[in-house]
Amino acid sequence: MSAFPSHPVKNAKKRACKPPVGCIFRPACYNGSEVITLDKQTFGTFVAEQRKRQGLTQRQLAQLLHVTDKAVSKWERGLSYPDVTLLQPLAAALCLDTDRLLTCRREESEEHMTQITPPLPRAEASPAVQAVLDISDANSRQRRKRQRLMAAAALAIAVIAVLAVMQYNGALFISRRTVTPEGITLSFYRDSLIGGRLRMAADAPLSMADIPCIFCGKSETHDVTRLALGEELAALDAPQWSVDGQYLLLSGSTRSASAWLEVWAFPSDGADTGITRQDAASSILLQLSGRRDENTLAAPLLPALPGVSAHSYLPRVALSDPHWLTGSQLELSYAYDGTDGVRRSGTLVYDAARDIVRSVSGSIYG
Repeated sequence: MSAFPSHPVKNAKKRACKPPVGCIFRPACYNGSEVITLDKQTFGTFVAEQRKRQGLTQRQLAQLLHVTDKAVSKWERGLSYPDVTLLQPLAAALCLDTDRLLTCRREESEEHMTQITPPLPRAEASPAVQAVLDISDANSRQRRKRQRLMAAAALAIAVIAVLAVMQYNGALFISRRTVTPEGITLSFYRDSLIGGRLRMAADAPLSMADIPCIFCGKSETHDVTRLALGEELAALDAPQWSVDGQYLLLSGSTRSASAWLEVWAFPSDGADTGITRQDAASSILLQLSGRRDENTLAAPLLPALPGVSAHSYLPRVALSDPHWLTGSQLELSYAYDGTDGVRRSGTLVYDAARDIVRSVSGSIYG
């Protein structure tokens, strides 16, 4: 970008004007209006002379102006002009004010060769210099504004990218974390801040059994690194490992305030089977109502269970405080208000390996 206009008015009547001695402007007057053009060669020679007087190399001057040394070389050889926004920094680097730089006025006193000359007040500068300074200020403001906008946009893009990567890797809204006996880290996280679903992310593939095939619907064993938990799961408690490290208990609460229990059985050493997931809460409630499944009916393990009907086999019994005993034995507390108006609570023992309620004990409050 040229710092000065260089195209005179066409078809204008030209009259002679003499430029000041040593000035880089080559005035040409048309009908009494002076149009100033810039002499590249004179300006470049003056810049080179002042740079050498200050003991600066082209590279050092370029570093002060945040440009390349090739750009400085082009200025000094008269091949190009500096950008208008660089005139003030260039003048300061050469210990001149902008007015002296643009008019190529050399100082007779050596004092000016060793210290920066105070800039002239803008009101005392020539109209051409004032115009250049105004343009320089406006361009500087626009450049700073563009730089701020670009920096803000780059920062926003970087933040969004980091958040996306963290969320994809299960590290954004982490709820719980545990490590398998094989050293694989399992992170349990919510996939969005509001209304998201709890999921599991592993830092290495897990061989999971009973994964439905998306094509045939049959259960197969697949290596997975991400897995969705229960749709209704609202909060997840701290994962608990059995003493032998073969079973992982995941417990929490659902949006309907009922308990959510899931037991992951890890295969023993050398076994080819994958990790199995057991809905322990549903299994326990079915057995409390006297059913091993929807087709097998037996005597209920607890009396006056609420919520059991011909259309519902899961009684409204609160399960809480699950913890491991020995091996695959899991102890839980239960409580419910019976259909006979009696409040009952107690503990039960659930065998995760055999998927069976082994014992029930309790108290009656009426």
